[in-house]
Formats: sequence, C-alpha cells, structure tokens
Amino acid sequence: MKLHEVNPNWEPLPKIIAIKRAMKSEDYLVHDALVIIGSKKNKYWNQYFPVVIPDSIKYDVIAWLDNRKKEGLESCKSQEIFDNMSNVFKIRREVHYKKLISAIKGEDITKTFEKGEKQVKTPDADKQTASPEKESSEDLESLPSHSFDGKTFEEIYEYFHNPLVGVIKDKPTHLDDETLRKYITLAFFKQEIPERPFSFLNFSEQKGKIRSIFFEYYQRLPEKEKDKKRCVKLLSDYFAQYEYKNTFGNWKK
Repeated sequence: MKLHEVNPNWEPLPKIIAIKRAMKSEDYLVHDALVIIGSKKNKYWNQYFPVVIPDSIKYDVIAWLDNRKKEGLESCKSQEIFDNMSNVFKIRREVHYKKLISAIKGEDITKTFEKGEKQVKTPDADKQTASPEKESSEDLESLPSHSFDGKTFEEIYEYFHNPLVGVIKDKPTHLDDETLRKYITLAFFKQEIPERPFSFLNFSEQKGKIRSIFFEYYQRLPEKEKDKKRCVKLLSDYFAQYEYKNTFGNWKK
C-alpha cells in the first residue's frame, strides 16, 4: 500500500469540488469539460482495457496462494484473483466517474434519489456533444472479440504492457500506453498497416531485447496458431526500426 501510495480512505468529493472550482475560475463550459474528461477517461480508465496490477502485488498474491496450498488451505488460481481485482477496480472508478459527470452537469451528487426521481440539470448541460471516449468505445465494440491468433485484447495488452510500456507512469520504456493500444488494434484486430509506422522509444542497443519480447509471444502461441512470417511482420510492418528480412533471419536471437 505504501509502496504504491495507496490511500484506502480516499474520497472523490474533494477532488470533484476542486475540478468544479477550476472550471469556474477558468470559465469552462460544461460541454468543454465533458469532452476533456471523456478523452482522459478513454486514455486512462477505459472499461475495455484491463486494470494494470503492479508486478510486486502479483508476486505477493502468488506467494500467498502458494503458502495456502502448502498448508492445505483452500486456494485458487492467481489469475482468478487478478481478474476479480480488475473487475472491482473498474466498478469503483465507474462510480467515481459518474459522480464527476453529474457534478459537472450541475447535479447534486450528495442527494439520494427515490426511484423514478430525476436530477435537475443546468441549461448548459444539454449543449454537450459526443465525447472522444464514447466514440472510441464504439470503435472498440466494433472490433472482433478475438485477434487473428485467438487472443483477446486484454490478453495481448497484458503481455506487452510491462516490457514495452513499463510500470512507471509518464516514463514509458519503449512505447507509451496510447501507442501500444493503437498498435494492438491495428496489428491484431483490424490487420491494417498504418500510413506512418510506429517507432520505439529508447531503442539504442535494445533491438535484440525488443525482438525477443515478440519472439516470446510467438513461442507461447498454440502450435496451430504459430505462423512465423505473420508474427515477424508484427514487428517489421508496424515499426520503423525493423526490416522484414533481417528480423526473420534473427527471429530466435
């Protein structure tokens, strides 16, 4: 808890009040605030992406489960716990998000409403247009449920996130989070090559290391899904620093 600066007693209301005051002092319209907040939610709190659980927490959970198993106590698979944690966090943050939106619209978020009773909105609240968050969510809903190699978006994202993005916020290792999501969408689901290829950050002397991340992904695929040419192109077709022939020849190195 201390390592990751978790505050178990955190309440959203003071933050929401601070945002409302900032809106007033900077003369933001409700519509503008909703668009900005929607875009931030899409980037950091999108319901279609898994909650990233730090490795240190994962290791502690796995060790705890191993100890329970050794002691003959009831246990389960670690992934079941991680999935449950992700679901709980998603629900909590959605509640906070709805409170924030209600406050932005001028609704009383401290009042409990009876069934059928509606909030009273400010006149400016009806001027809003579709936010980037809504538009992006609709795009995700149109994607296939599984990638060309049978994986879900969450499975692919979880595999690549830590080695490519890293765990330090605002200090990406080789890709920022938004670029990783765009790459997964294009390469694994839409199977479209971007007009301008992506580029890895901090690439110097890391070519082999990054290639090994993709090779390991290939190695973990079921035998029937292993297509070396296709997997090599996940690098060479989408990233400027990789060329197909060289990447294919050095795939295992």
